[in-house]
Amino acid sequence: MALLSAFNKDTANNLQLDAGIICKGITNPYKPTAGELKSKCIGATSGGAEFEVTPEITNIFEDLDDAKGKYKGGVEITNIDIVFSFTMKEMTAKNFKLAMGCADITEVEANQLSSDNLPHTLLKPRLEIKDEDFIDNICWYGRKRNGEKVCIVLRNVFNEGGLSYTSESAGKGSLEVELHAFFDLKNPDKVPYEVIIFGASANFGE
Repeated sequence: MALLSAFNKDTANNLQLDAGIICKGITNPYKPTAGELKSKCIGATSGGAEFEVTPEITNIFEDLDDAKGKYKGGVEITNIDIVFSFTMKEMTAKNFKLAMGCADITEVEANQLSSDNLPHTLLKPRLEIKDEDFIDNICWYGRKRNGEKVCIVLRNVFNEGGLSYTSESAGKGSLEVELHAFFDLKNPDKVPYEVIIFGASANFGE
């Protein structure tokens, strides 16, 4: 009898390489330009990224007499939690705002905060969640060993995890981010994430 194994001639080509990059607000996630991949990348990360989709399944026959359990055709998805988490290493104003969720960035004159002549950036948190706090999309782009690109797109993104900053010596300070994708009332049945497996001909970012 031949040995049954999931390991085959295509395994190596299908392995995901590198940590990939995370971009904020790509104009068209299906056709990103090299310029956008560079300018809209959030910067260096640590430990890769984690993407998790958790559906809440409701058994609509649960309280019916003689129903033995869950039946095909008798279950519905009543909620989906879509979470993308990662650790940012670059302490930019935009990254702090991403981690804070609800905050305003203001450029202030030097003499308002200190006696030097350098401009300063002030991030002020607020309690009100505004439409502009939601990011149109967050995209993770990676590649397989055979060179094909892979993308995970989250839509209507907001950081529900709050601000978590850890300071360490030797450049090891970090911002922990937990982003959630939100449904849109304008299209309430559209699940706000996608996975794109690009064909071998896709050569963006080269």
